[in-house]
Amino acid sequence: MGTVEPQDELTRRRERGRRSQAAFRKRQAQSTHALADQNARLKQNIQRLLDAARGDERPEMLGIFRDLALAAELEVPARISPDEGQPSNIGSMSGETATSDASDPRILFSDCTMANLDNVY
Repeated sequence: MGTVEPQDELTRRRERGRRSQAAFRKRQAQSTHALADQNARLKQNIQRLLDAARGDERPEMLGIFRDLALAAELEVPARISPDEGQPSNIGSMSGETATSDASDPRILFSDCTMANLDNVY
């Protein structure tokens, strides 16, 4: 009576695996959808900010607006055109990939110091 057929056990395990995989794919799809929605809202609000900027804001703010537009892959309006005296802060953002060449190890490891590396091991 307590004996389970090997084929029944195998069938149950396969079905459990299918259900688990389906649940994982569903969670992954929901997460991807939520991230895409969040990204769209961020881009929309950055565009609203760019549309509201008149160009007479402080140079620091214009630099931030430019950096936001570049990070969101939006067109930088002419009234917020790059100022030669104000360097962009895009390269200094952690985890930033918008304007840097990811194949350049100097950029990838620019914030690493020997003290930081010593703590890794």
